[in-house]
Amino acid sequence: MGDSLDISFLLSGGELGPAEIDRLRSLDLEELRGALATYLGEEEIDDALDRIRSILAHPAALPEASEDSSDADGAVEISVLADPEEVATRAAELVEELAKAAIAARGRFALALSGGSTPKLLHAALATRNLPWPNILVLFSDERAVRHDHPDSNFKMALETLIGPGQVPLESVFRIEADDGDAKSAAASYETRLTELLGPEGIVDAVILGMGEDGHTASLFPGAQVEMNLVVATEAPPKSPVSARVSFSYEALRKAREAIVLITGENKAERTAEVLSGESDLPIARVLSSRSRSRVFCDRAAASGLGKR
Repeated sequence: MGDSLDISFLLSGGELGPAEIDRLRSLDLEELRGALATYLGEEEIDDALDRIRSILAHPAALPEASEDSSDADGAVEISVLADPEEVATRAAELVEELAKAAIAARGRFALALSGGSTPKLLHAALATRNLPWPNILVLFSDERAVRHDHPDSNFKMALETLIGPGQVPLESVFRIEADDGDAKSAAASYETRLTELLGPEGIVDAVILGMGEDGHTASLFPGAQVEMNLVVATEAPPKSPVSARVSFSYEALRKAREAIVLITGENKAERTAEVLSGESDLPIARVLSSRSRSRVFCDRAAASGLGKR
């Protein structure tokens, strides 16, 4: 390929310096795909392009993991995977690893779940793993102000996809109780519950997050003013089926020891590129920039816009 980038170096997983990253930025990835077809198989090409997209999205090296997420520098570890199922599998592996480490260190693991189609796949993947559920506190990063058995309830979805199939003890599950539709009261009650379980700072070990097409995460929506409490009442946009919501605040998400963000689908490609550019003020971008480290798992479709901005 003459003067072009040595793709075998990418496949080896080696570290790239500033010069190599500058060369990556100059590439048209679809043109590169065509050129590589002479030398590599389709799977090798996909692996190489996935790594290029990850590097271009956030080239800075990650710091060592810190117990305190308050020293924000916005470091993001990005993994580009084949499809939503692989995203769920890899995220489940990470959750299992984090759970076992936390339980060994502190005797328990506090995991905050999220709603949405991609986290739903993660729930199913977690249900098949041999996790020490009696030592895991299952919490929720957000909820709709509906009955617990309502089709739009995040708790109901978790019950059907993880808690039931995974035989998670119900005494380890702490849902947001907003059955009466009073989001403000539910938020205050859940904050009290968090501090009772986790101490005055309410720090969870890991929070699972998704991203909506508008860049929202948990139930934090673009343009909304959010209080500094740990848990807040919010309102979804007018077209949403359920307006009243309860959500972890930006402060609670900043404090979480680990933030695991799952993004899938071509319909989110443009938004993914915007959020990971470091120049966005959308809710998920605000969360990422406020933390010392976050981990983002994308499928190829969602990552297809990386490096094009």
